[in-house]
Amino acid sequence: NKDQITTLISAVNEETEKWKTRKLKPLYVFTYADCLYVPIKDDIKSNKRAVYVILGVDAQGYKEILGIWIDGNESASFWSSVFEDLKERGVEDILYMSSDGIAGFKGSLERVFPKAQSQRCVVHLVRNLYGICPKKEAKEIIADFKKIYTSTTFDEANIRLDEFKEKWKENKKITKKVESFMELIEPLFELPQEIRKCIYTSNAVESVNSALRKVTRGKGSFPNENSVYKVMFLRIKELSQKWTRPIPNWKTIQPQLIELFSERYTQYIEV
Repeated sequence: NKDQITTLISAVNEETEKWKTRKLKPLYVFTYADCLYVPIKDDIKSNKRAVYVILGVDAQGYKEILGIWIDGNESASFWSSVFEDLKERGVEDILYMSSDGIAGFKGSLERVFPKAQSQRCVVHLVRNLYGICPKKEAKEIIADFKKIYTSTTFDEANIRLDEFKEKWKENKKITKKVESFMELIEPLFELPQEIRKCIYTSNAVESVNSALRKVTRGKGSFPNENSVYKVMFLRIKELSQKWTRPIPNWKTIQPQLIELFSERYTQYIEV
């Protein structure tokens, strides 16, 4: 029945709008920004547009999708508006934000949340590296790079780097690339291993995005942005229902956060 369908659609529209503007928590400990591309029709032709998803872990260790934003041109002003949106919806502080080094991202984050620590996501570094690896050796090269970023200390990471450079010295492009990554991963080594692991893997947001890709891929072009928001919102609602417990190692991570951030963190813990 056409009327029922219309009623259903407008209910989903309303729910999606509510979700996009809902109040957020005042503090997120870890946040991850990642992107997927979705074809959306403009007046005449269809264009692939970047859809950004930000996943947060709150002060109690629970995951939550903070929002989805569709970007026209990846400019710095886009990121400013995303972070301003988070602030307007009640976010007061972010401890760590992992992203893939998107243009304009870090500057905008620092302007809106000056204390937030921005970290390049290691998963994206691995992808960059994989892109230039000879196919036959790719697996081995990635495994050797993993030995570097999963080292216990930065000194150990540098020893692993030397071993890497020696082993792959025939491939200057690869060794140069890995060497250039060192300054991006160095800040991680100042942190306890459990926290470091939360920051360098964006697996959490990756798995969200692969779930979102399933509902957007192969569907042809979406008629407008609104239709993208709706489809994604319904999928996110399903995913969120599964997040009933804190992230792994939370019992170890929480005391570490208290030690690292003291009042900046503890003021947000519900007693």
